[in-house]
Amino acid sequence: MTNLHYRWIGTGTYLVGMVLTAMNIYPFNLWWHVVGAFFWTVAAIQVKDKPLLVIEGIAVITYGLGIVAYFY
Repeated sequence: MTNLHYRWIGTGTYLVGMVLTAMNIYPFNLWWHVVGAFFWTVAAIQVKDKPLLVIEGIAVITYGLGIVAYFY
């Protein structure tokens, strides 16, 4: 996949996560957000965009911790 594919997949999954958050559908919103953040992290690594990598890397960790906290 190209960088453009990763960015569009990340954007789409983030948007689904936003809709689920607005509808208060928890924890499924976190799963969509973590996938979107992961794809944006991959895109940031490919283009060596350090600020985007920091934000999305932290997002993956934060959403992942939210998922873990929900189940444990």
